[in-house]
Amino acid sequence: MNMYFCSLFIVGKLARKQYMEMKRESAAIQIQRHVRGWEARKLYKKARAAAIVIQACLRGMSARKEFTFRRQTRAAVKIQVLMIVIMLVLVLLTF
Repeated sequence: MNMYFCSLFIVGKLARKQYMEMKRESAAIQIQRHVRGWEARKLYKKARAAAIVIQACLRGMSARKEFTFRRQTRAAVKIQVLMIVIMLVLVLLTF
């Protein structure tokens, strides 16, 4: 009978040890999952911020190009109008 209780004690001790190992492994897996998620979010935020900076630069460049084009077009129209006026004046002076 004493041997029976001794073997039950040993089996119980082994079962508790195995349970604690499983519990520790489960906790480690949870910690790893949270850390990996945090790292993924951090990387995503960094990539998103970089994309926003690139978009802002491209929009600024496009706006500056558009402004320059409009300014040049306006100047060309003024020159054309001035040339038309000068040609009209010359035509009128020759009559």
